[in-house]
Amino acid sequence: MSILSTGHKLSLDIGTYCNLSCPSCFRVSQTKSYNEKHKTNLKNHPYLNTHHVTLDQVKSWFPKQFLMDYVHHVEFCGAISEPALNPFCIDLVKYFSQHVKIVSMSTNGDIKSVEWWKQLAKSASNFVVRFYPDSLKPNNSLYRQSNTENVIQNLKAFVSAGGKAVLSQVVFKHNQDEISEFKQLANQIGCNYKMFVAREFTDNKTTSYEATHNEKTYLLEKTDFIPSNPTFKEIKSSDPNTYCTLTYEKIIRVFSNGVIFPCCHVEGELFDIYEDFFLNESNTVPNTKVHPQIYKDIASKIEIQGGIKTLSLKYNSINDIMNSTFYRNALQTSWKLNSNETCCNNCINGTKSSIQEENTNILNIPDLSNRQDRDSQ
Repeated sequence: MSILSTGHKLSLDIGTYCNLSCPSCFRVSQTKSYNEKHKTNLKNHPYLNTHHVTLDQVKSWFPKQFLMDYVHHVEFCGAISEPALNPFCIDLVKYFSQHVKIVSMSTNGDIKSVEWWKQLAKSASNFVVRFYPDSLKPNNSLYRQSNTENVIQNLKAFVSAGGKAVLSQVVFKHNQDEISEFKQLANQIGCNYKMFVAREFTDNKTTSYEATHNEKTYLLEKTDFIPSNPTFKEIKSSDPNTYCTLTYEKIIRVFSNGVIFPCCHVEGELFDIYEDFFLNESNTVPNTKVHPQIYKDIASKIEIQGGIKTLSLKYNSINDIMNSTFYRNALQTSWKLNSNETCCNNCINGTKSSIQEENTNILNIPDLSNRQDRDSQ
């Protein structure tokens, strides 16, 4: 069955640079893993801080006709990058905004000048930015270690210039008492507010975890008010088509080097499996031992198709990738046979708990991301 239909969200990592070094970040775990594997003491993984996605690349990877036919929403939401650091950021917003209904960006907000944020606000009328301070209290930013004053200053500048923004709060125990303050601040600034639970706690079992960085350990605890929250929900299913980010939420996830991964939940593991390729694209041999279950369930099917290059926009068109054997047949067949442990039984979306989102559709445009109108062929 074809993955492609209408109403897709294109989630794009537009670089490998970030101005922060947050304890829970994939960048930190990447670097730690690399140092342990190679017995080095690098500050950053060698893949990090190496490139930005350019406007020419975007035009080549995502042609106008593809965007108009299949994509409803383009999102700059990096696993390893801060989008605002990309020098082509404003140009990318302008390009995408001409061909899709919504363009959005998630940012830590602690970067660039207020003038730059004002310029960004004027780049497109169908553009929304989500700002993510961790806490409004001094010395309480444990998860995302940004300067809250800078974030709020840039948020105000963006909104004052006509930008549409969302003040987003990832709720932990250390900042759960600030929800009313976040809402009040959003109201004062003139933007929307959104809250949700950290991904680490969506298995409904984990209540805390430690993150160590720069020889300091941080304890991040799950908020304790959720079980009594009326919008708390659980989704339990073994059929990925009822929850999968690729087929149900219709998200096409593109890594910073143009590789289209099945979803963000296995992005880190697939990076580990194909780490040599990310460092040198002439080396396509996967590491079959690092994540054996994910290699069996997902990477082995990529290999049968011809390897990791078959999922790269540098070597294939996006239409060819999304209609490849891996996406059109192999992955979905493994779901039907219930032979894919990763997707059918262990996916974080399959047993998901969350706080339902507040109304943040400030563009008043219908969200088509979960429409089930794929080609039946």
